[in-house]
Amino acid sequence: MRFLWAFLLALPLSAANAACLHYGPPNVMLTGHIIRGHLQTAPWYHAQHHINSDYYWSIKTAAPFCLPASGIGDMAVTDGRQAQVWPASSALMDRLDQFEGKTVQVTGHFMHTEIPHHHSYSIFSVSAIRVVHRVDP
Repeated sequence: MRFLWAFLLALPLSAANAACLHYGPPNVMLTGHIIRGHLQTAPWYHAQHHINSDYYWSIKTAAPFCLPASGIGDMAVTDGRQAQVWPASSALMDRLDQFEGKTVQVTGHFMHTEIPHHHSYSIFSVSAIRVVHRVDP
């Protein structure tokens, strides 16, 4: 009987995790707005450390997302609404300002969060981006 109760109590959690996105798998699509954020460091710090800007790019998603924690240190996200964008190529990075403020669909994957000294929203590695004209609820 205890096993049955444990199973029944774990069932909603399993169903919720199944509906969540996951770290790692490719070809995940997110829809939202590309925004520019200011890094919380001293001015020109990143230029001195091989990074060419004092800002970063994110996507504010049209709908919340969740990511379950994993055994390798990934943090659980229960009500995600923003992810930092890491373009897969420098060519894509150079074009992100063209998408700022527009509704876009990005394709890529959530990167694992076990990255020393990096603190941000969830990190989404973008392999493709396109403008969309309508966001379905």
